[in-house]
Amino acid sequence: MAKRILFIHGRAPKPDKNDLQTLWFDAIQHGLLRDYGESRVQAFKQIEKRFIYYGDLSNELLDAPTEDPQSRIDALKKLKQYPRNGFTKKNYKKVSKAGFLAEALADTFSAVLGHLKLAEPLITSVAPDMAHYWNEDSYYGSDLRSRLTKDLKEALDSGMRS
Repeated sequence: MAKRILFIHGRAPKPDKNDLQTLWFDAIQHGLLRDYGESRVQAFKQIEKRFIYYGDLSNELLDAPTEDPQSRIDALKKLKQYPRNGFTKKNYKKVSKAGFLAEALADTFSAVLGHLKLAEPLITSVAPDMAHYWNEDSYYGSDLRSRLTKDLKEALDSGMRS
């Protein structure tokens, strides 16, 4: 059975697919080289990889332009300067884009707010793409799942044919 890795990005505005995929693979290869050596980088290059992208859907829904990847490129450049033992959560937070406080608070208080019937307005204000994802009247969730399902189904089906 051939090994395959599926990469699925998170929500919020994104750079275009090629820029994001290049950044991810560059970061992974750097970490493999730093921590395990060239043989692991070569193994990563040989394995089948699928990058499932729906950033264009998120950008359109959020009425956001395609994100300029430069801040991510700069952050990766800084992160690459850390040796293995220096790559800590604290150092990562120094260079990451952060800005996830509102989402963390929404996660923390969503159960309580759900009982008060306030969860949906909170999610809509903090994560409008998630509100559309669960909205039956929106095609966003269906379009997103369609992209995910195609590659996931293929990967699962090929894994069953060993």
